[in-house]
Amino acid sequence: MDNEPKVTSVVPTTSINNSPDPSIKLPPIVRSGILHKNGGLEYDQEGVPYYKFPPFVKTTITGSTTVPFTAFKPNGLRVLLDLDEEQVDGLGIPTVQLEVKHEPGGKDAKKKRKYKKKLDVTFERRVMWWEDWEEGENLRRGDVSDINLPRVDRFAQGAADFQKNRKWTPTLQSVYDNFTQYVGLTGKTNQFIGKGFASAKRQAKELEEDLMDVEEDDDEAEFVKALKTDTIISPPLPPTSKEARIQELTAEYDAELERRELNLQAFLDDPESRMKIFFSSFYKNKGLFWSESKLRDGPILLRFFFKFFIRNRLMRDYENAFHKALAVIEKAAVELPLTTKISKSIPDDFGSACVAVWGKQMVEIVEKERQKMLELRQANKKETELPSDSISTSEDNANMNTDVNANTTGWGSDPFNTLSQTSENPSAWTPFEIPKQWDPTADSNPNAQQDSDPWGATPNPNADWALPPPPFLMSLLGGPIALPATHQVKLVEKSTRKVLSVEFSETHLNNKQRSSMFSGFAKVILAPWKDRKQKEGEKEGSILPPELHIINPPSTPSSVDDPTQRNISVYVSPSTSTMLRDATGLGLYGVFVKVGRVESPPVKQQESTPASKGKRKPKSLPEDPDSEFWYIEFLYEVSPSFWTESDEGFEEGEGSDDL
Repeated sequence: MDNEPKVTSVVPTTSINNSPDPSIKLPPIVRSGILHKNGGLEYDQEGVPYYKFPPFVKTTITGSTTVPFTAFKPNGLRVLLDLDEEQVDGLGIPTVQLEVKHEPGGKDAKKKRKYKKKLDVTFERRVMWWEDWEEGENLRRGDVSDINLPRVDRFAQGAADFQKNRKWTPTLQSVYDNFTQYVGLTGKTNQFIGKGFASAKRQAKELEEDLMDVEEDDDEAEFVKALKTDTIISPPLPPTSKEARIQELTAEYDAELERRELNLQAFLDDPESRMKIFFSSFYKNKGLFWSESKLRDGPILLRFFFKFFIRNRLMRDYENAFHKALAVIEKAAVELPLTTKISKSIPDDFGSACVAVWGKQMVEIVEKERQKMLELRQANKKETELPSDSISTSEDNANMNTDVNANTTGWGSDPFNTLSQTSENPSAWTPFEIPKQWDPTADSNPNAQQDSDPWGATPNPNADWALPPPPFLMSLLGGPIALPATHQVKLVEKSTRKVLSVEFSETHLNNKQRSSMFSGFAKVILAPWKDRKQKEGEKEGSILPPELHIINPPSTPSSVDDPTQRNISVYVSPSTSTMLRDATGLGLYGVFVKVGRVESPPVKQQESTPASKGKRKPKSLPEDPDSEFWYIEFLYEVSPSFWTESDEGFEEGEGSDDL
């Protein structure tokens, strides 16, 4: 038993080629320390065969050759188009399908990856929508088959052709929808003809069919005839809720169709003025004025629209009018985006520095007017209300307590002496101090009754969210100045003014010699806005009349003039003046402050003596350019130069207000 071979492999001996015959008895040990071979097996000195894994045995198969490992080339696996197919290798021989999917090998599978040199990254500019539209725009054609069609039909058909095969962003679609609703091409008519209107029509048709069936019936025909010939006239029944709703929707539908027709006729009669209204008052009322993208894209979109009509000659009899409207659009393309830039840059550094010195004048004026209104209301209230203390009746005197020694701390008494305290507002509750025993936290927390964050508290200038401090006027003027002591606010004007011209500063023109302390700034000449509705009975537009507040009147009242009727010169920073150079004609609605020298008390003139009559009078001093100046305290709104109010009674429709 000890000499039996030890099997240490899982491979059965019968599967090995050239294995010895089981009937042959192998010698257990032939010689000590010598290996013997029998049938392709090797035995140790104890007669135990050696097994190698795998047992590569030299064998020859008839008709085949064994490829050496050095000459072996893998053919890979064929990609299975169907998972149910049998997997084969590159030679078509079936193979055992592996559970793990490997990437197919190749010639360069085991090669070391070579890192390529990094190329210079170039970022391409994003193509804007109008650049995309420009490609092939001249090839677009409108199809108006019959030029004898009414102008409304031709305009509607041309607008439909313009909208085809274009990429529309949400901003463009919003602007175009507002435009088509403004001119009357489209409207919200779908909401008027809804399910209720259709179902009502269907019910009316069913009732009519039922009535016809009744008339055809012989038995019920006489009854129907009797009803028709009855002389009794009954009052009409009130309409049901469904019928009333149908009548209401029908009336709204008819009104919408009438509005659209009127808008189309008005637009085709005068396209130039309608485009002025669209890009001014309509743009503001619909909320499009506060979107930078719509201020930029709106004029460009309608430029494509009108050029499409002019190029294809869809409205031949209106080409001159469309050219005038196109000129308004070109001006809007420049001015509308500029309104946002100016609103963000004004007040500039100079105006902010002046506000830091002389304060917010308009805020103080509004606060004073509010205090005056409160005082007038309180005075009127005191006059209209009769004090109850002055009225006494016999019943009150009868129930009066006449005991002077009565307990003064009982019900209705005043233990904290609150009634003797006076208050500015007699109708308000009289405040009194909370007793200490009512507030147990008073000792532990002495600040318990104080507001942790009172209104009007001075903000922390070091906070991250705080605005940067305004620049110093002294640093802007180039050195120490005495303006806060020698100058004071004279006038405050709140109005809309038109930009006439811009005079650049001497420093900006490379002139080193300064004739004034304000030579480093630019002058903006502003004129009153006179294109405003001032007739009685007319609806007041967006351009409000000017407000003038005299803060420190001059000593001589005759010298007071109305600055709202003449031009003024406002100082601005050089960076702002460069922007306003292209803003000629734009309207600035804001607060303009005039600062002048503090006037000294008038000196009495001495009577002329005979000795002084022969003397020459001293020459008058030249006018001081620094005696007075204007600055912009606050800017509310910037209007385009072609601002036009909408006509009275002109319904602008229900455009979308989305931004």
